[in-house]
Amino acid sequence: MLKTHYAATRVVAFGSLPDQERFHPWSDVDLAAWGLAPERYFEAVAQLLDLGGDIRVDLVMAERSKPSLRLAIEKGVEL
Repeated sequence: MLKTHYAATRVVAFGSLPDQERFHPWSDVDLAAWGLAPERYFEAVAQLLDLGGDIRVDLVMAERSKPSLRLAIEKGVEL
């Protein structure tokens, strides 16, 4: 959805989601996206929250993330 509807050029799941040992039923889903238009960010977040139901979803605009967060993102799984 981020790629097709919001023109993201790359999407990565990071944090506990790609790590089966750390992911549990109360985990949130952390996603990083490249290429999102800033004016459409909140719309994309709302769509993700609708898809996630009871699952908390956090979306990061990768280009605007801090270097320390980028290191965690790069250890994630590309979608």
